[in-house]
Amino acid sequence: MSAPARAGLSGPVASLRQRLQAGRDALRSEYGRSPNAARFLREHSRLVDGVLGELWRDNSLPAGSALVAVGGYGRGELFPHSDVDLLVLLAGTPHDAERRTVEAFVGLLWDIGLEIGHSVRTVEQCADAADADITIRTTLLEARLLAGDRALFDALEQAVRSRLDVQRFFKAKRLEQEQRHEKFQDTPFSLEPNLKESPGGLRDLQVILWVSRAAGAWTRLGRARRRRTDHPARSAPAQAARGAAASCTHPAAPDSRAARGPDPVRPPGCARA
Repeated sequence: MSAPARAGLSGPVASLRQRLQAGRDALRSEYGRSPNAARFLREHSRLVDGVLGELWRDNSLPAGSALVAVGGYGRGELFPHSDVDLLVLLAGTPHDAERRTVEAFVGLLWDIGLEIGHSVRTVEQCADAADADITIRTTLLEARLLAGDRALFDALEQAVRSRLDVQRFFKAKRLEQEQRHEKFQDTPFSLEPNLKESPGGLRDLQVILWVSRAAGAWTRLGRARRRRTDHPARSAPAQAARGAAASCTHPAAPDSRAARGPDPVRPPGCARA
């Protein structure tokens, strides 16, 4: 957004934009002093949560609707140059005035400095889309309510879960993984490996998470870890995930908003998570 365009923002929107930028600057500074990648991703997600919640409350969205984080953002891990993936969940098919309200809200998300990926659907549309597209089903597995109607969000979770075939999901993710590995010669030992997509990279770790979540094992594992507070996560996958995250959250990575506007600049191998 150009300087004149920024100057024309309303007071509340300009304030949220400044709050977001100041928060990101503070996180980068803190990371420079104490490089903890997991904390950076978690706190960045919380920062955006707060800004989105306030923006939602300040705008009159359709009654009974909800704002939902999906994908990596839904997981609570927001990389510095990743899209913020959002679902505007509606109770029913919107009429013209409601559609214009939602469109205006989406425009405000860009105005405050977020690079978003968004969809606008009802619960039934979400369930149908998940049945038709494994990527959509995967993102909805990590759905998290940000603001709005809790009952509608609960209905979404129930609808997606009730139509989930775990075996089919596993086979689809396994095929997807094999096809992705082929693009990288099925080896993690390339001269310049892609930290996200190469065999053994961040995406493979996420596949384990997705399949575990689909099977319900992730919830059980979380309960077990809470009972064993003397054994923090020290597995090889967890260590690898932190290493991959650290390389992508390094303060040397330019902030896309300062460097090239809407097109993020990333260090080699740092794709969107």
